[in-house]
Parts: sequence; structure tokens; C-alpha cells
Amino acid sequence: MALAVQGPQGGVTPDPLGLQYTADGRKLREGRLVSAKRPALSQGVSTQSSWAVVGATLMERFDAPTDYSGNLVYKSGVLDKVLFDGGYISAADTSYHFFITDHQGNVRVVADASGAVEQVTHYGPFGEDLGDSAASLPVGAQDSVGNPYKYGGKEWDSALGLYDFSARLYRPAAARFTTMDPLCEKYYSISPYAYCANNPVNLVDPDGARIWIWANGTQEYILYSQRELFNKDGTEYSGEDKFVLLIQATLNNLYDLNDEYISEVLDNLEESDMNHGIAFDEKYTDSVEAYGFYGKDKANRGEPVGTWIKLSFKRRNADGVDLVPATILSHEIKHSYDFDSGKMKGLVPWRGEGINPAEISAVNFENRVRVRLRLPIRKRYGAAIPSNMMESPWKKKTDKK
Repeated sequence: MALAVQGPQGGVTPDPLGLQYTADGRKLREGRLVSAKRPALSQGVSTQSSWAVVGATLMERFDAPTDYSGNLVYKSGVLDKVLFDGGYISAADTSYHFFITDHQGNVRVVADASGAVEQVTHYGPFGEDLGDSAASLPVGAQDSVGNPYKYGGKEWDSALGLYDFSARLYRPAAARFTTMDPLCEKYYSISPYAYCANNPVNLVDPDGARIWIWANGTQEYILYSQRELFNKDGTEYSGEDKFVLLIQATLNNLYDLNDEYISEVLDNLEESDMNHGIAFDEKYTDSVEAYGFYGKDKANRGEPVGTWIKLSFKRRNADGVDLVPATILSHEIKHSYDFDSGKMKGLVPWRGEGINPAEISAVNFENRVRVRLRLPIRKRYGAAIPSNMMESPWKKKTDKK
């Protein structure tokens, strides 16, 4: 896929910026398009700010391009830097530059191999750059590296004032993406251009994938996507956190049950525009909480929200049945799915009589897993679940419209 983008510049019209991507959103090339022509209005493309560039000669139109090949970055055909998890190597002098990030993955400090500070960046809540000035650096230090990887660890284009979030471009000055969320029909209450559901203090939006596992030992988020684990920068996770690996194995086992509805629930969470985190602590009681200070209130109004799944795996049985990681996680996953789908209206907290319908929904989903693992089904949640509210675990089911 190739695009030409022109920033809102006044005066003389600059050459447009050309961007070329793979089908899955990885950037391949960026540079000025000195010979690009705007298409006619009859082609159905606006000439006001951006237009598509097509044709086999596209590669010839880039002027002094930047090329991306895996973790290698080339400028005008010459290797410029080698990216690694937590920084990069400058090819010109093979010097190392290390990123120091905050809890959201924003690059706050760049330091060299000796520990000397080279760059300090401060951000507003939506990623507005509040300064790389020398006043932020130690006395006598200079921001000599010009590091472009900043908010969320994403690459900043100063000419356009945009961050490249792979799936979309983001303008922090407006707190908005430049294009609509492809999944916006699932979140009618949120602007399709909004960043992190307008809640960047509590949520992160690394690249559009949405199941995160908290590695307590290394204090970092690990992404679960399509059965694999990845670090925040997109590189493959090679750590040995036992909880992270257990969650990966358990999620993969749920997919391996080959049940259409179980896979549908997992797929929806992976593709969600909300973030869903999974964390472990012995003090937890295997539960799900809505993200954010107002998350519970939003969920109670029927609005989609992200979640934290908090697990301890301490319980070995409940309500007369044995508990295993797959049954525990599937129960809580269904809660996250219902939060994500806006199905918790009036249920957070539950003030009605009897068992919370959200818990009955989770038990029914848990039983789909149980019968496929050849485990006894669960018929109680504290009290006996009414028979007319128990679903057949073999029933063909879908929430797709």
C-alpha cells in the first residue's frame, strides 16, 4: 500500500510525503515525492490534503527515502541505525543509545553506553511534546541524537506533526487519529478518531492489538497476538516469566478446542479497540475490573470499556467442581468480552435479586470449555443457577451480526 500525505502548510506547497506499507501495516519506505501528481477530482479522491499514489513507478518517485527492513533503517540507501529492544545503534559510529521509558512505554530519556543523558522528553497526556530543551538535560548536555522514537515508542514525523502507529497516523496536537477506526461500529459511543477512548492516562494504544499480559518480574507489558508473544516494540518475546508463558499456553489451549464461539470471543478481544490486561498476584481473587476511574460507571451505562483480569490461580475447586487454568481464565475472559461489548448495563454492581446475570453468562461460557476438556459442568455460582438460564455447552452460538 502506498500513500502520499501533505501537511497543512501555508505558503508554497511542499513536496508531498510518500509512505509505503505492507498489507499488515509495516512501514517499508518514507520520503518526499518530487514528481507525484494529484489525481483529478473525477477519480473520487480529495485534493485538499492527501491523495493516493499508484503505479509501478512509485519507487522511482521518492527523493532521498528512508527505508525500513526489519530492525534496519536506511537513509538514501545507506544504513543509518539498527533498532533493538530498548534503543538503537548508530551505524555511523556504532554507538549505542538506550531508551528509558515510563510505565506507558513513552521514551522519556535517551542515554549513551556510559549512561550520559542525550535526550529528555516531556509529554502532555495525549502525547503533546512539552519540550526537548537543554533545560531538561544535565548542565552542558546537548540533544545531539535527534531520536524520533518518543510517545508510545512510536516514530515521530516533525514535518507532518504525526506519530506512526502502524495501523493509523496520530496527531497529538489534536488528540486524534487522522483516519477512522476500522472497528468503530463496535464502539458507537466513542469518536472513531479518538485516541485510547479519550483516556490516555489509563489506556495505551501500542499498535491495535489488545490483549496484554503483565510480567511482574520485569515490570512490563507483553502482547499476546495470534498465539504469539511480543514486546512493546514488536519484537518476539523471549523472556521466561512463568505467568506470561502460562497465560499464553492457556489462551492457545482455548483456541485449540476448535469451538467457533470460544474462538470468536478471543478474536474479538484481540481485535478490540479497548485494552485488556491480564495480571497475576497472590492477593488477587480471580476477578475482572473495568479500566479507568470512570470505567465501572461507563460499563454500568452499557458503554464498552477495557478491563484488567486479575488472577491468582489459588482456588482448586468451587461450587463442587475442580478449577484449572483454562476454566478460570475462560470465566474471566467472558467477563472481559461482555465489558468490551457493552453488555454490562445495570450489572456493575448488580443490585437485583439472585445471581448476577453476568456471572451466569461467564459460567455458561466456562462450561463450553469444560465439556471440551471432559470436565464436569458447573451448575452453581454460590447458589444453584436456574435451569432455564443454563445453556447447552454444545449449542452452536455466535454474537456476529
